[in-house]
Amino acid sequence: MGIAWASLFLLTAVVSLVFAGLRLRVAKASLYWPSVKGRLTKVELWGTRNVDGEMVQADRLRVAYEYSVDGRVLIGTELAHYTLMFPETLDFAKRHSENSGVEVFYKPKDPLTAVLIRGPRKDKPLSEIFVSALACVGSLVAIYVQLH
Repeated sequence: MGIAWASLFLLTAVVSLVFAGLRLRVAKASLYWPSVKGRLTKVELWGTRNVDGEMVQADRLRVAYEYSVDGRVLIGTELAHYTLMFPETLDFAKRHSENSGVEVFYKPKDPLTAVLIRGPRKDKPLSEIFVSALACVGSLVAIYVQLH
């Protein structure tokens, strides 16, 4: 790997680290966002997965929902501040059907920013930061090796 490529990779890793930090900050702030009642308008599983010996659409999940804040009807599509993975996707879809009611958490200063699951991922809240930091360290090592 040339020093130019290592430097480009380092820049990309640093940008990724900054955005991961910002996403974590917003996710933590969402723990204190107000909520309103909303309605799911779309619950769509996609991406084939072997579930109990049968190939089914279950790997990923798309949602859409309507909710009202200050008399304005808004539409949201963000489920959480992180990507749900199988089996979380299937569990959510089994518990929530289209047209069912949901609690929508919205950012007070920007009600268009909303999620159905607030907060960072509970089991690994720092995973994005860890991976980005690891990429930064790897890039710095590659640059060091190229220079010496």
